[in-house]
Amino acid sequence: MSRSQENVGLQLKLARVRQGLHLYEIARQAGISSARLSQYEGGHRLMPPDVEDRLRTLLGLRRLGSTDEED
Repeated sequence: MSRSQENVGLQLKLARVRQGLHLYEIARQAGISSARLSQYEGGHRLMPPDVEDRLRTLLGLRRLGSTDEED
């Protein structure tokens, strides 16, 4: 597992916890199991890009390297 993949999982976990959301709530909304989300957050399993996008959307996070600009 790459270091950047571990960082993505940790970033998502921190955002979830800061928002007071339980792992099972976000997992259900993202259409994955709680066990799988835990593996992604811990950097133990590679997260597919579509799952990362769903989680980022649910948590209100931009994708790494995003250059969206707002006026």
